[in-house]
Amino acid sequence: MKTNTKIAVLEKEFSENNNSHVFLVETNDQESALKNVKNLIKKILNDENVSIQVENETYLELIIVRPEGKDIKKDSIHALQDRVKTKPILSDHIFYVIAEAEKLNPIAANKLLKTIEEPNDNVIGFLLTSNADLILPTIKSRCEQLTLIYDVSNDLTVPDDLHDKVKKLIESIENRDHVEFSKIKSDEDILKENFKIVEKLLKNYYNTACNLTKEKGLDKNLLEKLAKNNTYSQLIRKSHYLNKTFNKLSENMNKDLLLEKVFIELKDVK
Repeated sequence: MKTNTKIAVLEKEFSENNNSHVFLVETNDQESALKNVKNLIKKILNDENVSIQVENETYLELIIVRPEGKDIKKDSIHALQDRVKTKPILSDHIFYVIAEAEKLNPIAANKLLKTIEEPNDNVIGFLLTSNADLILPTIKSRCEQLTLIYDVSNDLTVPDDLHDKVKKLIESIENRDHVEFSKIKSDEDILKENFKIVEKLLKNYYNTACNLTKEKGLDKNLLEKLAKNNTYSQLIRKSHYLNKTFNKLSENMNKDLLLEKVFIELKDVK
């Protein structure tokens, strides 16, 4: 089901009072997903006077929580809990959105779980994430899960020689050829100097191969090989593994060791 259709279905559920109270939204573009959520809230409120406030995030009964630094801390969720305990004044609902919900630290995640476990009919929540596998399972199980995929063009400027190296890395992973993989990653400084692009390309290939995203400028032959040599479930798991690994690991980690970890673990994803 296309993204616009999914949003339309949600709008219909709310208009018929047949909606869930907490949504887990997995997306490849959190900015676009947040925009869609804001537009949904505007339609639920159906009040032109507050639409600008919702858009500018100044509406008093809309709480948006974002990471502070590397994660979302317990104090942010504690403040959210205090706010949702009150009754709405301006409308029938209090709304909250947690952006980059995969960055909830363990204490914050467990505090949020308590809020979700004690639902308030007047409260509607949206958890946005780039990887639902990083969300506490007990939170996931209590949310209506929704996937929103946007056609995000690849705006990376990638030198041809760097792109070729990344393609060879992927082929060596798929062929389980550790000798070739080690040769490529160890002998080429270009990989380390442009590691953010390398990371993005690795994720783009697997995300696109399983239709989690649609990136331009990728080698069609390699995409076809990935689709041919893996089941759809394998590609999904490999894509989630890459997103999870790069999200979790420190930017200061030795790049050779990080790529080695990717080779060892990704090639064995079933």
